[in-house]
Amino acid sequence: MMKKSFFKPLGAIFFKTKNILGVSSIAIVDFVSFCIAVITVLTIFFSPGISDTSTALADETSSLALKLDLETVMKDAIENNLALKVSRMTPQKEKENIQVAESIFDPVVTAGVNADDQETWNEPIDSDAIKVSGEASVSKFMPSGTTVSLSLKALDSTAETEGVGDTGGSYVQGALAVSHPLMKNRGEDVNRRNIKLAENQYQKSEMELKQAVIDTLSTAQTLYWSYYNTLDSLKVYEQSLELARRFIKEVEEKVKMGSAARLDILQARSEVASRETEVITAGNNVLNSRETLLTYIYGEADPNVAVECITPPSIPSMAIEGFDEARLIDMALELRTDYLSTVVDLDSADVNLVYYKNQMQPQLDIGASFVVNDAQADNEAYDSGEYKNYYYGGVGVTLAFPWGLKGEKASFASAKLGKKQLQISRDAVKSAIILDVRTALRDLTASVKRYETARLASRYSSESLDAEQVKFRNGLSTSYNVLLYQRDLTNARVKEVEAEIACQIALITLYQAVGNTLEENNISLEDSI
Repeated sequence: MMKKSFFKPLGAIFFKTKNILGVSSIAIVDFVSFCIAVITVLTIFFSPGISDTSTALADETSSLALKLDLETVMKDAIENNLALKVSRMTPQKEKENIQVAESIFDPVVTAGVNADDQETWNEPIDSDAIKVSGEASVSKFMPSGTTVSLSLKALDSTAETEGVGDTGGSYVQGALAVSHPLMKNRGEDVNRRNIKLAENQYQKSEMELKQAVIDTLSTAQTLYWSYYNTLDSLKVYEQSLELARRFIKEVEEKVKMGSAARLDILQARSEVASRETEVITAGNNVLNSRETLLTYIYGEADPNVAVECITPPSIPSMAIEGFDEARLIDMALELRTDYLSTVVDLDSADVNLVYYKNQMQPQLDIGASFVVNDAQADNEAYDSGEYKNYYYGGVGVTLAFPWGLKGEKASFASAKLGKKQLQISRDAVKSAIILDVRTALRDLTASVKRYETARLASRYSSESLDAEQVKFRNGLSTSYNVLLYQRDLTNARVKEVEAEIACQIALITLYQAVGNTLEENNISLEDSI
């Protein structure tokens, strides 16, 4: 109904215009067709449903787009990286191990209660006794090796013997005992050995966590720049493909004019197909690189999310002159966790040496004890034994000497060899650090120079292509040569992109070699933990 009422006025206008102007039917049809097309476009454009759909699609696309700058990448990687979450737990575990080692000096309290009912039938004397006793003690091992114990014992006995009467009683007994080593196991250095080793292990775990943070930051930055590289490379290949497609049209015109053979068209089309393959490969590299980046940062990746890198690369050419090799090496020996870890290992080796050297001495302990007994017998005639008031004290010395000390001597010799191994390992780590810094600094310098030359090569390739195209248009060159120059330009631009990203990665590697990644990125280790 709508269509009929819409086109009826148009038909009337058509016939009136034809009669008045006297123009041909074909011209009038063309004019009417043009009007219909304009009205249709305007109707679609201003239609609320189509407009809403376009807006919704745009909103959906923008909602799936993720804009990442380098700072966000590092921050999110520290917060969400799964391997780093695991590494954060290690210092907590080692801290608990310190508590376990320190527990050896905690007081030990024991207590017990006992009740006995004893009845005997021995002609001509029968007896019946009920005893209730309790005992409590506390002992403590001191870092010096001294052991102190204090005990308290109480007993209440109700006993009756036939023909005698009450034979029970009660008493309270207190005892103090002290033991101290004079040779073996004497001193805090020996008895706190496990605590010191646990503290060193905790210190190493914190260093390992710091290194894990540095590695996470470095890897996240490297993945960011790798993804940036794939995006730029894809743009280069797309531009190369568009260049080849435009060249096909130019070749076709020359073939029509007879100034080029049909073989030139086949060569151009073959080149377009080849470059389409490169675009497909580059696009796949973008997807893989993007998912790798997101998975590393967040632990999972949505394949439908488009990621835009908004931090552009910067070439550190001006900063290279400020990198002093000697200063960087000194800084690395102060910051590198692998070198600091060897220092802690050597400290642990010294702790073991002191301990095993002490263990080669004889076991010579001195001890003292003091006992007080306060008792009361139910029958004074039986005021003796445990129901008697008394006190006593004593001092004694015990000596134990393993014959030959083979085990102790072997442990001490092994500890000395272990320390020598650690000293050699420390020197090896130091040499490796120096090599890492020098190599990273040379690589950075070479990367910057490579970028400068790659940029020149790209510019010269563009100029060469322009010159070759001019020759081709003037009939002085072939399409094959133009396609070769186009490919040379594509390769040069790809190398320029790679060289630019290589500078960023080389700088990351240098900071990682020096160990100042956190400082250079203004990141606090405490905040990262």
